[in-house]
Amino acid sequence: MLGMPDAEFEAMCYRLIGLEHPDAIRPKAPGDGGADIVLSGPGTTYARCWQVKHFTGAINWTQCRESLDRAKRTWKPTQYTFCFPRDLSFKEQDTFDGHFRGQEEGVEVDHWSGDAILARLLGSGAGERVARTFFNDPELDMTKVMNAIRAQGPLETAEDALERLIPVGEFLARSDAYFAYPAATHETGQPGHAPPPGTAMSVFKVDAMVTTRIDAVPRDVEALERYGPEVRIETTPDEKGVRAAELLQSALQAGRAVSISEGVDVVVTQAPPAFEGLVGERLSGGTLNIAPADAQTPPQAAPPPPYEARFTVETGSGPVVLDLTLRPAEVPPEGFDGALVGSLGGLTASAMFRRVEGGGLLKWNFHFAPDDSSLRDRVAALRLLRALSDTGRLVIADRGPTNRPDVSAEMAPAELHGDFRALIAYLEDLLVISEWASVELEVPESIDAEGVATVARVASLIRERGWLVRWSDVRLRVGAAEMEKLAAGGMQLAVVRTLAARINGRVVDLGFTHVVLTEYKLRVVTEHEDGTSEVRIDPPNDTANEVFEHLTRQEPRPGKKRPPPPPRKRSGKGKRRPKRRR
Repeated sequence: MLGMPDAEFEAMCYRLIGLEHPDAIRPKAPGDGGADIVLSGPGTTYARCWQVKHFTGAINWTQCRESLDRAKRTWKPTQYTFCFPRDLSFKEQDTFDGHFRGQEEGVEVDHWSGDAILARLLGSGAGERVARTFFNDPELDMTKVMNAIRAQGPLETAEDALERLIPVGEFLARSDAYFAYPAATHETGQPGHAPPPGTAMSVFKVDAMVTTRIDAVPRDVEALERYGPEVRIETTPDEKGVRAAELLQSALQAGRAVSISEGVDVVVTQAPPAFEGLVGERLSGGTLNIAPADAQTPPQAAPPPPYEARFTVETGSGPVVLDLTLRPAEVPPEGFDGALVGSLGGLTASAMFRRVEGGGLLKWNFHFAPDDSSLRDRVAALRLLRALSDTGRLVIADRGPTNRPDVSAEMAPAELHGDFRALIAYLEDLLVISEWASVELEVPESIDAEGVATVARVASLIRERGWLVRWSDVRLRVGAAEMEKLAAGGMQLAVVRTLAARINGRVVDLGFTHVVLTEYKLRVVTEHEDGTSEVRIDPPNDTANEVFEHLTRQEPRPGKKRPPPPPRKRSGKGKRRPKRRR
């Protein structure tokens, strides 16, 4: 592993990771995000990232730290794994633990050492395929020799023939991580089995009695990207070559099949690993058959990767943003080739697509049905639906590694049912209370008008951080020194109360309210023998009895400067907010 090129070591690690996590993908621009391979988690999260570091000498811990920091910003994984081509020394392991292990809040950082990677290479048949693809190992070569020796056994019965085929099948099954190689044999001149669906290349050997064939079937799309068969067609420098060129050009222009048996040679320029011996070889003396692509069976395409979609609705009221992960639907909707579907808070978004002449068709659909989602997710979903009904513009961006192009559309206003708008307002008020009080409030199955009004009043109190109140009198007992200051008007009076509300049958602690009285009239009610007095504080006049009572989560401390009251709002022309009397 130390002698491998960096790109090959990364490709090998990706194949091994794919054996354990088939949904793992390689971002298109891994250098920008701090991860070479990523695995999606629930919702919009990422469960794990892998960073391949092919350090053959000293480990550059600064680079490791930079990669981890970028990944935490880009992917926010819950687990982050480094892949090293060798085992760490005791000192290096100690350094790794000091830098990363247990040091990253919310992220588990670990690593695959050389031994860990080797165990995955040799621990299963799939791992051995990866090993044979990337290494020329004498031990693996010996397995090939043993298979060849086993194939020289007796051939007297059909059972002997099957026994002879076993080592051939084992060799083909273990030889390549990118392609499977099913083989077939039949009598020459007699029909044989058709190649499996998705076959990218077949190689025949024909003699007077038997025809044998090996097919290369890609295990995934990356196999074709890396080793897809490629050939170069050359015509011979004679009249037969000129005629072959004319036939070939005419067939390609018309999009029809053609068979040419003279004046043409084929040079293999790229082939699957098992057929790499053909690369560079000139194939002459045969017949070249070319058919339109739609007449052949294409390789089985891998399902599209998840769509990390960000929906942004821009309206006159400001932007509304919702992140949603869409995954391939098991059954495409009728009339479409496929669909990506994601749900959050009762909202289901579907991207449905199908091929049409000259391109493709993409259709988006949004559907809402109440479910058991959290209050926060429900509000986020309903806010998006409300924005979609307004005049504005919808932009759908891919915030994941697949870099799909942005989709945008202008929106016309649509009428929303009054009950729907009332539901959104109620849930938004409920969310305000939940976040202020740091409690998880459940959405009730039903609620009466009084409950809705209570939630609205409490949410308004929290948004305004208080309310206007009218006060009539304050009674307190003070000593002689305090009495002297009160009489001189040199004291401020702070009134602090605890506040709670019953929300959907649950008592919710809202914190504290406090009001500071700076202007007042003093009247002695009772003088006591211990020198204290019971006094009554009244407003100085009929117009100075309105004050703003502040709401806070923490109990106010004496002497703390009170914040200024928020600007008074009006709910409509000539209408003022209702005042609370105490």
